[in-house]
Order: sequence, then C-alpha cells, then structure tokens
Amino acid sequence: MILTGLFGLVVLMAGAAGLIRALIDTEAIHAEAQAALAEITGREVRIGGRLQVVSYFSATIAFDDIAIANRPGADVPDMVRIGRVEAELSLLALVSGRTEIQRLVISEPVITLEVDAEGRGNWQNQTAAADAPTMARAAARLPPNVHVKDGRLAFTDARSGRSTAITLRRVSLAEGGSGGLLTVAADLAYGAQRFSVNGQVGSWARLVDRTAAAPWPVRLTLETPGTKLTVAGGFTRPMDLAGYAVKVDLWVADSSTLSGVIPYRLPVMRTVSLTARVADNGGGFPDIAGARLQMGASDMSAWVPGLKLDTTEINIPALEQSARGEFRGTLNSVPVRMQASLGGLAALLPDRAETAGSFPVDIALELGESRLALKGSIA
Repeated sequence: MILTGLFGLVVLMAGAAGLIRALIDTEAIHAEAQAALAEITGREVRIGGRLQVVSYFSATIAFDDIAIANRPGADVPDMVRIGRVEAELSLLALVSGRTEIQRLVISEPVITLEVDAEGRGNWQNQTAAADAPTMARAAARLPPNVHVKDGRLAFTDARSGRSTAITLRRVSLAEGGSGGLLTVAADLAYGAQRFSVNGQVGSWARLVDRTAAAPWPVRLTLETPGTKLTVAGGFTRPMDLAGYAVKVDLWVADSSTLSGVIPYRLPVMRTVSLTARVADNGGGFPDIAGARLQMGASDMSAWVPGLKLDTTEINIPALEQSARGEFRGTLNSVPVRMQASLGGLAALLPDRAETAGSFPVDIALELGESRLALKGSIA
C-alpha cells in the first residue's frame, strides 16, 4: 500500500513537471524579459546567457549575464551587470497563458551610480520610455518579493571627486498586505564595517509613478555596532531622490567606531544624539528645522588641542532663525564654559546670503577666572 502510494506520488509529480515544461516557452520568456527590462529602465538591455528552467516543480527559470547600459558619455559602459537572475513563476498565471513572477533572486549584481558635474544621476531616465503609461506597466511587472545577494554598489560624484563602494551581502524587499508597502531587510558592508538596514518603504507602483502627488513613504533604520540612524518621512519624486521631507534621528555611542567609515579625522565624541527635520527646497542646500545636537564627555583635541567637553548642546530651530549652543569642559585642564547665539545659518549659504541680511553674534566665554563677551553683527 505504501509503495503504491509513493509510486502514485512520483507519477503525479512527473506529470505536473511535464505540464509545466509544456507551459514554459523559454524563447518567448527570454524575449519578453529583455523587452520588459528595456521598457522599465529606458536603456539597452543585453541578456548573454540562454534562459534555463532550473526547477519544473516550482516553475523557476534563470538567466545569466545580464547588462543594463549606462547613459552615453558615462565612465563605464554598463550601469548594471548581474551574474544571475532566478525567477519563480506563478503556476496559475502559466495555466492562464501569462508570465507572472512571484519571487526574484538577483545574484552578484554590480551597480554603478554616477552623478555628473551638472548634478545629473545616471539612474534617471532621459528617454521617452519614462512616460507615465510605460512606468505603470513596469510597476505591474515587478514581483512582490525581490532578493539580492553578493552584490556591489559603487557611487561616484563628479562634483566632489569622491567614490564610495558598498557590499550588498543580502537585500530583501517583500511586499506586505497593508497598502503595498515593501518591507526592507539588508545586510551591508563598507570595508570591514557591517551595517544592517530594516524598515518599510512605499510600493513599487508609487516608486515609478512620476505623476503622483502623494509622498512615497520611507521609514528605515540603519545600525552598526554603537550607531543607529533612523530616517522617517517621504519623497514626492523618489526616482530622482527629490521632494523629500524626512525626520532624521542619529545616536552614536562612540565616534571611534566610525573611523573606518568616515574619511575624516574625527575627535572622540561619546553619547552623541542628533535629531532634525530635513526637506528639499529645490535648491542646492536643503531646509533644516528643529535640529538639536547633544553630546556627552568627549575629547575634541583632534580639532582643538587640549579641549575636552563634558556637555554640549546645540539647537537650530530653522536656518533663518538664531542658532544657540552651550559648551562646558576644560581647555588644557582649565575650566571653560561658552554660551553662544548666532544669526540664522542661512546667511552663510551662497544661495541665500543676499536675502539673509546681517549676521548677529552674541558669545559669552569663561576660561578659568577670565571672562570674554562678544556681541554685535557681521554685515
């Protein structure tokens, strides 16, 4: 009886595999995938390897060697190179004569993002393929589950001449049941430093819809040992990384843990807490409001020899309003205390200086038994 049941199960599975084999048209799917990628990206797309069916029981297909061309004049010919893509197809859709991806696994991608001297990103579509109907069709094709592994993201900014490379050890985007939000989970590395990113972002459909007015929501937390950064808010133009209005919260236990990440010599700052609201104003420098920085006992000798701070607090209500700060500590073992009130920091920005007016200064400094008061304004 058991052997008969097992034999029947094997026959059933073989029959199902045969049915799926008949339903999967490899040549048609190959052409459809290449056309869909070209439509989504607005770029030339090359799929070097032939489509393979890696599992008939789960209807999983795979492509090797995918390349998405860069824009003309870019430093490298391909914006994206992918070693392998595996796609799990919907069996129900296959029976209905459609190709629908349920799960996508992208292995060994190399993504090169560049910003040119005019501030244009190479990820921005500059062809007619980026119209609203095209992007709506593109969003409908995107699968609810996308997984990336063993990848690399390189970013180059021609304006500053800086380059950054991040290892994408694992990245997952899974569509939830509430409003199509995507749950994000990532394991990243910058050099020897490991990072994790978790949270939620808006739907695929809103991401690619350039005509929508509602913000694309973002709530992400980046963590590395001793550091936590949370960004919450939204983007009205997420494909351009523009139209943002977010609240930023940063906590750092000890700045020395970031020495391999930040390419500057940092003082030893401990128990740093920073919160601020940041918004895109369409200009070169964003609007900053409600900014507050607090810091515990820290050795600032890297910037000012002999300076050690016990407490630090800086408040910036808005760029057009006065910034206030208070510092207590020692300078070469001599007690020091400073209270400062400065004019709106907008006066220091080139694109706002002409309308900001004079820059008031009010500083009271105590150094041991000495006192210094400085009050006035700078035209």
